This record gives sequence, C-alpha cells and structure tokens, in this order.
Amino acid sequence: MKAITFLVVLMLSLNFISFSQNKELPSVEKLTQELGDDACNCVEKIETYNKNKEYINDEVNKCISEQTSALLLGIKLMGIDLSDEKSKKDKDEKKTVEITVNVDQNSEDFKKAYYELERYMMENCKSLKEIVKVSDKQSAKSLTDNEIAMDLYNKGVQETEKKNYKKAINYYEKAIKEDPNFVFAWDNLGLNYRLMNNYD
Repeated sequence: MKAITFLVVLMLSLNFISFSQNKELPSVEKLTQELGDDACNCVEKIETYNKNKEYINDEVNKCISEQTSALLLGIKLMGIDLSDEKSKKDKDEKKTVEITVNVDQNSEDFKKAYYELERYMMENCKSLKEIVKVSDKQSAKSLTDNEIAMDLYNKGVQETEKKNYKKAINYYEKAIKEDPNFVFAWDNLGLNYRLMNNYD
C-alpha cells in the first residue's frame, strides 16, 4: 500500500511539475475527469462472474478510493502558490512546500472528493453502469435512466460538496419523487441527514 501511495504521489508530482513548466495548470474538473476515467478502467477489470454483490461493491469502492486519494493530492498541489513568501527556501533558492493530505475515508474532504468522482463516473463510466446491472436485480436500481432524477441528484451532490445539506436533501427528495427506486438518491439522502446529525 505504501508503494502504491508513493507511486501515486510521484506521478502526480511529476505531472504537476510538467504542467507548471508549461504554465498551464490542470483544473480540478480536468483532474477529476482523468482520475474518474482511471477509476472507470479499474472498474472495467473487476471480475464479476460468480462473485457476490458485497465483493463487487468492495472492488468498485477500492477503484474509486484509490483515485480519490490522488484527487485530494492533486487539489492540494494545484492550491500551492509558488510565489508565496511563506514558502521556505533552501541554500539553492529552491522552495520547499509542505502539504498534508487527509486520506482518512471518514473525513469530509475524502467523502467530498469520493462523491465527486462517483458523480462523474455515474454520468460517464459505462463499465460502472454495467457492473451495477450485473451484481443483482436490486443493484440495477442504484442508477436511474430518468434524466430529471439524475439532474436533481447531481445538483444534490453539488450542494453536499458545498456543505449545504438542507438544499442537498431537497434535491435528493425531488429526485426520489421522480424515480422512487433510485437507490443512490436514497443513499445520499440518508448521508446528508447523518452529516446534519439527524439520525431519526
């Protein structure tokens, strides 16, 4: 695990440096797309034949979680102001910047990044849509074909990311009215109530 983490850090750092040299930094949206596509490729490789729903869900979670850590690091790297005088300089006038990335899966930062990748994948990853259908009949209802419900769900995700939990709840409830079998909308509705410490 440490080797994988180091490799992700190294790869992101090298990409960041190459973008910096070109004075063309990637946007968070572009990084989310690239990492979402990587997670989608990972999902595509999951073996589903004779596998139970829990195994498949765990494997999908691993694919998204691995890229979530990379997304958090990338966002931190993009937020560094290299002209900041607070940066420490060494003898060679090179700047040293310390960053901390919280990859605790229970942290709000991790959840926010995870749901952003999940949202992107729900819209763009055919492999994820297919794997959900394969896992079992109930899982096929995790996604929706109802465009209005999906749009409301995405607006809810955006409000969750902004910590506007009441607004998010409103969008998820509307999505559920459009498609009462939309499992992800129900799941995120419950998540937002929990984030508000409303466990009833």
